[in-house]
Amino acid sequence: MAAGANADFLSLQLERVRPFLPVAYEREKGFGAKIKKVEGIEVSSRNLRLPIQVSPGGKFGYCTFAGTSLGLGGASSTQVATLTPVGIRFNVQINRDVQYYTNSAEKAIAQVLKKELENAVPEFATQIDMELQGDGTGVRLISSNYSANVFTAAAATWAIGVQNLRVGQDVAVYDTTLATNRGECTITAINLAPATRTVTVNSAPGGSVTGDKLLPSGVSGANPVTLFGIPYHDAVSGTWLGLARGTYTNLVTPSVAAASAALNVSHIRLLVNTVAMRNGQDVFDDGDWNMCMHQCQQDAWMDLGDNITEIALNAGQSQKATDLAGNARQKPVIAGFQTMVGVHYNPTRLELVDFKNWGRGEAQPIDFYKDRNGNMYFTPVSTTDGSPLTSDLFSIHTLMQTFVANPQRAGFISGLGVKSGY
Repeated sequence: MAAGANADFLSLQLERVRPFLPVAYEREKGFGAKIKKVEGIEVSSRNLRLPIQVSPGGKFGYCTFAGTSLGLGGASSTQVATLTPVGIRFNVQINRDVQYYTNSAEKAIAQVLKKELENAVPEFATQIDMELQGDGTGVRLISSNYSANVFTAAAATWAIGVQNLRVGQDVAVYDTTLATNRGECTITAINLAPATRTVTVNSAPGGSVTGDKLLPSGVSGANPVTLFGIPYHDAVSGTWLGLARGTYTNLVTPSVAAASAALNVSHIRLLVNTVAMRNGQDVFDDGDWNMCMHQCQQDAWMDLGDNITEIALNAGQSQKATDLAGNARQKPVIAGFQTMVGVHYNPTRLELVDFKNWGRGEAQPIDFYKDRNGNMYFTPVSTTDGSPLTSDLFSIHTLMQTFVANPQRAGFISGLGVKSGY
């Protein structure tokens, strides 16, 4: 007989599985995590009213006091901003057979139900972080091209694009004016490469064209209102919580226009000084101030260090190599402010944010959705015959909206150039 070959004994060999499950996508939630910790105000179905003083009042002038008129006076002016919470949910559904096949260590490296619970919380936080980069319209991607179920985001518009979407996410396709909801579809693939940046869906709604926008599922009607993010509260025009910035110019956020130039020191100095001139020099004496930016702007800031030709070595460390690329694990300090760097920020902007100026109006804090008996798992029902489906569903939900106490107590640089490769 011939010598035994490996193929003859495959049936005796054990198949090994590495008992680790790495995550092949980012889970960033920096800004959203900070907003979760800010002031929360319980609200009902009636609007939350946020009074704000928009002018100081009183009339300053001179008088001889020689029997002349003293003159009349004036008073300050107050207005009220209003907001209404929006309902947000994050649903997870798992078939029963998957749970049966993975409910012990002898069958699988992880129990799927338990793992999905662990995944849901950070993913919900990541989705909130993505929403907070928007202007309250819910737009996640502005397409520069559409063809055969593929939406492309150009370099000029990718700030609202592929980085803030997920494979498997259901999205609503709107026309460029947000007047028409064409329908919903599911994302099947995302290409994050700078040269392509595409989103592929299973079946785009009829009428989809270049310029269409992708929003989270569940929105409806023209001009939907979603979670108010940084560009909503920190802006130079438009309406803020029912008040027109054109009428109440004190609600205009201090800003610097970079006009497509690379970030430089003069931009930072002008931003900081503009905020101080609008709010008073002591504006930075309190609060929780941070500069928030995309990695490409952190890179641009580090590029400025390339112009420094003299490198000082610390005493006693002259033999230690100097890291010319900087310390990627250490957040830079810019103009004395701590920085927050993240992949979801608009790469063409840099934000100066006081987190103590932010707040939440909420009728329902973030929590698992439960029935009257406290159960958080639900059995979906067939839409065909009404019978129960053999799967379990759970949901994280909230009914909230964000606000800032004073939109002038912030600042941003807009129109920054984006380095090649990002």
